[in-house]
Amino acid sequence: VLGKLIDKYGPNEKDMPFNEETEQTEGFVIVTFEQQEAADNAVVQLDGMNLDKAHTFKVVKMDKFDEIVRRQDRFEPQRTLTTFSRADFRDWLGDKKCREQILLRYQSETEIRWHDTMAGEPVLCYGGEREKRQKKVWCDWRVMWSPEGSYVATFHQQGIALWAGPD
Repeated sequence: VLGKLIDKYGPNEKDMPFNEETEQTEGFVIVTFEQQEAADNAVVQLDGMNLDKAHTFKVVKMDKFDEIVRRQDRFEPQRTLTTFSRADFRDWLGDKKCREQILLRYQSETEIRWHDTMAGEPVLCYGGEREKRQKKVWCDWRVMWSPEGSYVATFHQQGIALWAGPD
Protein backbone atom coordinates (compact mmCIF):
# COMPACT_ATOMS: atom_id res chain seq x y z
CA VAL A 1 0.00 0.00 0.00
CA LEU A 2 2.75 2.45 0.97
CA GLY A 3 4.73 1.51 -2.13
CA LYS A 4 1.90 2.64 -4.41
CA LEU A 5 1.52 5.93 -2.51
CA ILE A 6 5.24 6.64 -2.65
CA ASP A 7 5.64 5.63 -6.31
CA LYS A 8 3.21 8.40 -7.36
CA TYR A 9 5.93 10.98 -6.72
CA GLY A 10 8.62 9.59 -8.98
CA PRO A 11 11.18 6.84 -9.50
CA ASN A 12 12.66 5.65 -6.21
CA GLU A 13 14.23 2.85 -4.23
CA LYS A 14 12.58 1.65 -1.03
CA ASP A 15 14.10 -0.18 1.93
CA MET A 16 11.56 -1.43 4.48
CA PRO A 17 13.30 -3.50 7.20
CA PHE A 18 11.43 -6.66 8.16
CA ASN A 19 11.68 -8.43 11.54
CA GLU A 20 11.81 -12.19 10.96
CA GLU A 21 10.80 -13.02 14.57
CA THR A 22 7.65 -10.90 14.64
CA GLU A 23 6.97 -11.30 10.92
CA GLN A 24 6.26 -7.57 10.71
CA THR A 25 8.04 -4.52 9.41
CA GLU A 26 10.09 -2.40 11.84
CA GLY A 27 7.58 0.40 11.30
CA PHE A 28 9.52 2.58 8.88
CA VAL A 29 10.62 2.78 5.29
CA ILE A 30 13.64 4.55 3.77
CA VAL A 31 12.96 5.93 0.32
CA THR A 32 15.58 7.34 -2.05
CA PHE A 33 14.15 9.35 -4.94
CA GLU A 34 16.07 9.91 -8.15
CA GLN A 35 15.06 13.58 -8.25
CA GLN A 36 15.30 16.11 -5.37
CA GLU A 37 12.03 17.72 -6.48
CA ALA A 38 10.19 14.39 -6.24
CA ALA A 39 11.48 13.89 -2.67
CA ASP A 40 10.43 17.41 -1.64
CA ASN A 41 6.97 16.92 -3.16
CA ALA A 42 6.53 13.53 -1.46
CA VAL A 43 7.40 15.02 1.94
CA VAL A 44 4.90 17.85 1.52
CA GLN A 45 2.11 15.60 0.26
CA LEU A 46 2.60 12.48 2.42
CA ASP A 47 3.61 13.87 5.83
CA GLY A 48 0.66 13.67 8.20
CA MET A 49 -1.48 11.59 5.83
CA ASN A 50 -3.99 9.39 7.67
CA LEU A 51 -3.49 5.80 6.57
CA ASP A 52 -6.46 4.63 8.64
CA LYS A 53 -8.16 5.66 11.91
CA ALA A 54 -5.20 4.56 14.04
CA HIS A 55 -2.19 5.31 11.81
CA THR A 56 -0.75 8.55 10.46
CA PHE A 57 2.13 8.55 8.01
CA LYS A 58 5.10 10.63 9.22
CA VAL A 59 7.60 11.64 6.55
CA VAL A 60 11.00 13.12 7.40
CA LYS A 61 13.82 13.93 5.00
CA MET A 62 17.21 12.45 5.91
CA ASP A 63 18.54 16.03 6.20
CA LYS A 64 16.41 16.39 9.36
CA PHE A 65 16.87 12.84 10.65
CA ASP A 66 20.09 13.49 12.60
CA GLU A 67 18.55 16.58 14.19
CA ILE A 68 15.55 14.54 15.35
CA VAL A 69 17.37 11.52 16.76
CA ARG A 70 20.07 13.52 18.52
CA ARG A 71 17.73 15.37 20.86
CA GLN A 72 18.80 15.93 24.43
CA ASP A 73 17.33 13.56 27.02
CA ARG A 74 16.20 16.49 29.15
CA PHE A 75 13.98 19.22 27.67
CA GLU A 76 15.50 22.67 27.97
CA PRO A 77 12.94 25.41 27.25
CA GLN A 78 14.22 28.23 25.13
CA ARG A 79 13.09 31.76 25.72
CA THR A 80 12.46 33.28 22.32
CA LEU A 81 10.50 36.41 23.31
CA THR A 82 12.35 39.64 23.90
CA THR A 83 9.24 41.74 24.35
CA PHE A 84 5.65 40.83 24.89
CA SER A 85 2.58 42.94 24.23
CA ARG A 86 -0.14 42.71 26.84
CA ALA A 87 -2.41 45.15 25.04
CA ASP A 88 -4.95 42.53 23.95
CA PHE A 89 -5.43 40.82 27.31
CA ARG A 90 -8.68 41.16 29.21
CA ASP A 91 -8.51 42.15 32.84
CA TRP A 92 -11.27 39.83 34.07
CA LEU A 93 -8.80 37.90 36.22
CA GLY A 94 -7.90 41.15 37.95
CA ASP A 95 -4.13 40.65 37.99
CA LYS A 96 -2.34 43.94 37.32
CA LYS A 97 0.69 42.10 35.90
CA CYS A 98 -1.53 40.15 33.43
CA ARG A 99 -0.11 36.84 34.59
CA GLU A 100 -1.94 33.59 33.98
CA GLN A 101 -2.97 31.35 36.82
CA ILE A 102 -2.35 27.64 36.52
CA LEU A 103 -4.21 25.12 38.64
CA LEU A 104 -2.32 21.85 39.18
CA ARG A 105 -3.61 18.65 40.72
CA TYR A 106 -1.15 15.78 41.08
CA GLN A 107 -1.13 12.80 43.45
CA SER A 108 -2.68 14.27 46.63
CA GLU A 109 -1.41 17.81 46.02
CA THR A 110 -3.23 20.83 44.64
CA GLU A 111 -1.40 24.04 43.72
CA ILE A 112 -2.15 27.39 42.16
CA ARG A 113 0.75 29.01 40.36
CA TRP A 114 1.20 32.37 38.69
CA HIS A 115 2.83 32.31 35.26
CA ASP A 116 4.30 35.45 33.77
CA THR A 117 5.46 34.74 30.21
CA MET A 118 8.31 37.21 30.59
CA ALA A 119 9.57 35.70 33.86
CA GLY A 120 9.79 32.14 32.56
CA GLU A 121 8.80 29.53 35.14
CA PRO A 122 5.49 29.46 37.03
CA VAL A 123 5.71 30.57 40.69
CA LEU A 124 3.76 28.93 43.51
CA CYS A 125 0.91 31.17 44.67
CA TYR A 126 -0.88 28.77 47.00
CA GLY A 127 -0.30 25.11 47.77
CA GLY A 128 -2.68 24.54 50.68
CA GLU A 129 -0.23 25.63 53.39
CA ARG A 130 -3.00 26.95 55.70
CA GLU A 131 -4.89 23.66 55.51
CA LYS A 132 -1.73 21.59 55.98
CA ARG A 133 -0.88 23.51 59.19
CA GLN A 134 -4.37 22.68 60.50
CA LYS A 135 -3.93 19.02 59.45
CA LYS A 136 -6.75 19.39 56.94
CA VAL A 137 -6.87 18.36 53.29
CA TRP A 138 -7.31 21.24 50.86
CA CYS A 139 -8.71 18.96 48.19
CA ASP A 140 -9.11 15.21 48.27
CA TRP A 141 -10.68 14.47 44.91
CA ARG A 142 -11.02 17.01 42.11
CA VAL A 143 -10.41 20.72 41.52
CA MET A 144 -11.50 23.13 38.79
CA TRP A 145 -11.86 26.81 37.91
CA SER A 146 -15.30 28.41 37.71
CA PRO A 147 -16.53 29.13 34.16
CA GLU A 148 -15.35 32.77 34.41
CA GLY A 149 -12.15 31.89 36.25
CA SER A 150 -13.03 34.02 39.28
CA TYR A 151 -13.03 31.23 41.88
CA VAL A 152 -11.80 27.67 42.40
CA ALA A 153 -14.02 24.74 43.35
CA THR A 154 -12.50 21.85 45.28
CA PHE A 155 -14.42 18.59 45.53
CA HIS A 156 -14.42 16.55 48.75
CA GLN A 157 -16.25 13.56 50.18
CA GLN A 158 -18.33 15.97 52.27
CA GLY A 159 -19.14 18.28 49.35
CA ILE A 160 -17.71 21.19 47.37
CA ALA A 161 -15.73 24.17 48.70
CA LEU A 162 -15.44 27.44 46.78
CA TRP A 163 -12.26 29.50 47.06
CA ALA A 164 -11.84 33.12 45.96
CA GLY A 165 -9.86 36.25 46.81
CA PRO A 166 -6.32 36.75 48.08
CA ASP A 167 -6.83 34.68 51.26
